[in-house]
Amino acid sequence: GTGTAVRFAANAKAEEKAVMLEKFMVSGESVSPIDFSNVSSVTVMNADTVVQLPVERNVTAVALLVPGSVAGGGAAAFRDLASIDGSSVAKNAYFVNGFNLTNFRNGMGGGSVPFEFYDQFKIEEGGYSAEYGRSTGGVITATTKRGGNTFHAGLNIYSEPDQLRNNSRDVFLPDGKIYTDHASDYNDTQNANVWASGAIVKNKLFYYALVNFRREESNNSNVTSFYRSHNSNPFWGGKLDWNITDNHTLSLTAISDSRNWKTDTLDYDYATGTVGASHGLTSSDRGGKDFIANYHGEITSNFSLDALFGHSTARQSDYSATQFVIDARPTPAIQYGSSTRPAALTDGRVAYRLDGNLRFNLAGAHTFRFGYDREDVKSDSITRYAGDGYYYRYYNAPSNGIVNGATVPAGTTQYVRKIDYHNAGSFSTVSDAYYFEDNWKLLDERLLLSLGLRNDTFNNKNLVGNSFVKL
Repeated sequence: GTGTAVRFAANAKAEEKAVMLEKFMVSGESVSPIDFSNVSSVTVMNADTVVQLPVERNVTAVALLVPGSVAGGGAAAFRDLASIDGSSVAKNAYFVNGFNLTNFRNGMGGGSVPFEFYDQFKIEEGGYSAEYGRSTGGVITATTKRGGNTFHAGLNIYSEPDQLRNNSRDVFLPDGKIYTDHASDYNDTQNANVWASGAIVKNKLFYYALVNFRREESNNSNVTSFYRSHNSNPFWGGKLDWNITDNHTLSLTAISDSRNWKTDTLDYDYATGTVGASHGLTSSDRGGKDFIANYHGEITSNFSLDALFGHSTARQSDYSATQFVIDARPTPAIQYGSSTRPAALTDGRVAYRLDGNLRFNLAGAHTFRFGYDREDVKSDSITRYAGDGYYYRYYNAPSNGIVNGATVPAGTTQYVRKIDYHNAGSFSTVSDAYYFEDNWKLLDERLLLSLGLRNDTFNNKNLVGNSFVKL
């Protein structure tokens, strides 16, 4: 079930030069389960194999197939991620076509890609190359599908209906009062993927394009409020591969996982299961767009060069259409609008990378690799309450006539508290690294030494561009 990239020598004789193949097959009497040509603990799986396994269609489910990998515990955000070799779920690195899509705000996972867009997964969990950094757990490297000379197209539909789900049990306090209500939980997801691939110019320029149409609906509630959410934004991905010459190739990848959740907050009576009037709509923006450019060149028969440029944006923004108000005069209190402070959070990453690969013989066979990579990341944040940034809470005046140490004027029976909240800023980080690595085969290739050195630097800057942390 593993896939291996094969490159043919650029200076082969004319009769030995590679030709365009749609498929070729390798067979043998037996295959060793241990790879002595590599010092890293690596697992490679192609998408066709994963589809046949009874696992979810996401990167975490693939990572959990690797020995030494377990699901995170505790909060739901941790349980949806993998802990690799005992490291934190926030200490993994996630790459797509060589571009780092790890969430740099908290390290929790990476950008979302339609699962049908993936071609192969490689999970490295120990002893991995010095080309990788900024992680202490595992490195998850995914590549996307590409087109060939023959036109192909397809459609598939996946349904995860609520009727086939089981709800969690309600949670009660020791005195018997309800704490968390799950009886009214509802989750329904429908997916349709449409894709096509082929050649724009035979043997030269190929394309692969996919659109993922999605509809997600969910309901959940607590004792007094009912939340109804939905999202129907499509995902899409596309890849162009250009064989510039026999020795030089260029690939362009574009991905969009932008999505918008609409959540309506309504009154709810747990005792009767009655859903009441709406108290306001909240809009949540997630995801963004990614652009990746890869170049590979066989400069000589023994020296190759790879270059990468990547740009991505990711949003984690919440907006409320209704002023946040709590009327605490009745019992229980009535909430209007969203209690979440609407926040406009935008993260951006620009990455550059250059890697060289030199093969030579000197007291054994050497594959000497070196490279430099740089990431410029920036986060912008604007947080405030809806409307003009105010939060109102209405009260009945207390019987003693004292509120926060102040005397309530005579004849006053009610009062209101107003909070004004505005918080805005941005920060940026420049992370760059260089590395050298030699894979040295000795004793007639019975011993492999992988000797590497990597140097990482981090420069964190504040709103006005001044450094406040350098590592």
